[in-house]
Amino acid sequence: MKQRAVYGTVLHEEGRFLLEVAGMRHELPEGIMVDRKHLGDLVGKRVSVVIGDSPIIFIDHILCYVPADPWGWVVRVDPKIRQGILQGFVQAGLLAPEKADQLMSMEG
Repeated sequence: MKQRAVYGTVLHEEGRFLLEVAGMRHELPEGIMVDRKHLGDLVGKRVSVVIGDSPIIFIDHILCYVPADPWGWVVRVDPKIRQGILQGFVQAGLLAPEKADQLMSMEG
């Protein structure tokens, strides 16, 4: 994997964390691998970033997986199991109820 080290700035807009690198903004999706407290502490600061050919990046020792379609797996899961998973994310505060409803209605 070809990697390049660059600098970026962590932003927080409308409840979402973004990484601005070389004038481009990349959303950091909510998930277990995203340490929201640590990212919150980095908002507005210049951070070192390693970007490779894959959608995996490191921001100041935080591993973030940024898939092209972070919710693509949803349509491959049985709806009954999907409901339980999504409700678990909502209860953990990792997913808004509106987003869970939208994901439940997706079809493969």
